[in-house]
Order: sequence, then C-alpha cells, then structure tokens
Amino acid sequence: MVLHSAIVGVAALTATLTVTLSLIIAGSRTTKQMGEDKVLPSLLARGSKVPTAVIAVVMLASLSLGNVEAIALVANFGIILSYMLSGAEVMVARRRGIKGAYLSRGYPYIQIISIALSGLMVASLGEESLAIGGATVLAGLLVYVLYRRRESRVARSIM
Repeated sequence: MVLHSAIVGVAALTATLTVTLSLIIAGSRTTKQMGEDKVLPSLLARGSKVPTAVIAVVMLASLSLGNVEAIALVANFGIILSYMLSGAEVMVARRRGIKGAYLSRGYPYIQIISIALSGLMVASLGEESLAIGGATVLAGLLVYVLYRRRESRVARSIM
C-alpha cells in the first residue's frame, strides 16, 4: 500500500508540474497575442527580450517556495473552469447560429452534462482553491470591465 501511495504521489506531482509548465508557457503567449489583437492593452504585445521558456522555468522553480498542493488545486480550478466554460461557449455559439468546423454530437445534452460534472469537480477541490480561484476570476472580470470601459470611452472620443 505504501508503494502504491508513493507511485500515485509521484504521478500526481509529475502531472501538476507538467500542466503548470504548459500553462505558464501558453499563458504568456496568449497574453502577447491578445495584446496584438487589442483585446488586452497593446503594451502586452511588445516582445520580451527574455524567452518564454526562461520565464516558464523561473516560474516553475518558484513553485518550490509555496504550498505546492494549494498551487496545484488552484491550477486545477482554472483548468476545470476553462473546460466548463468551453461547454457553455459551444451552447452560446449554437444559440446564436454560429457553425464551426467541428460537429458537436449530442448537443445540448453533452454540454450540459460536462458543465454539471465540471461544476462538481470544482466544488470538490476544497475551500482554499475555491477562494483563491474565485478571487482570481473576480479580479480578471474587474480588469476586463475597466479595460472595456476605457476602450469604449476612447472609441467615443474618436467619433
């Protein structure tokens, strides 16, 4: 039983580190692209002199400074929330008549089931990850609202 726990622990740690590293790399690239697309401030679109991989390694090394379990739970919160929102996005797109290249079989039942199961998984992550993840989502929404408000003022002043 001890060997089983050790194997599961090593597998969980490896999975957490792998996912965290991919999120760090994808996050910086996504932020840069969103800056280029003017969805985020264009300041974020400027190229950095530090390669993305170096930033990712430093960020990954910084995980050793904190509670790895809490960091993993918060990362899982973000991943599961993203998956849950994907099902909602498919439903919204279909209701608006937007057709994609991929046919989503079982619409809307598969999406409803995936949203419900993702919600259960998020709820099972624990209070700490829910609090930190929820605060992160609220902070992101606040930044988005403030940025959009500023953008609409700039657009009105140009007209």
